[in-house]
Amino acid sequence: MAKRELFALLRTVSVLKCTDLSLLLWVGELLYGTGEYKYSIVCFNRVIEGLDHDDQDIRLKALTGRLESELATKLQNIINGRADPKGYAEAKHSYGIIVRDLYALNPEAQLSLKKRLEQITKSMGILAIGNSYYRGFS
Repeated sequence: MAKRELFALLRTVSVLKCTDLSLLLWVGELLYGTGEYKYSIVCFNRVIEGLDHDDQDIRLKALTGRLESELATKLQNIINGRADPKGYAEAKHSYGIIVRDLYALNPEAQLSLKKRLEQITKSMGILAIGNSYYRGFS
């Protein structure tokens, strides 16, 4: 799917005030995959806000997607020379929520999410190192 089509889909979803949270989650994941982190965060936030707390599977997928998107944005900022001192603490807090609630998923979903969390852990380490590096120069 081309970016142009993705943005058309996102506009349609926004205009229609989409309540299909699975569709919003899917669009958020597609946007994340194309590097459009800011827009993917919007989708993930709408999923999280629109959820009934009983649906842990979608909630944790949206929280994980939002964390991945936020980390990617923060890492881009570090690459561009802009440190984010609060970024690591925020990411660590979100990570803690996801890990805490992981038990509520079925074993297959847990395994899938654990693999994503391994990559998130690596990204958080890079974020911490990058912020420390820039703090050393301030």
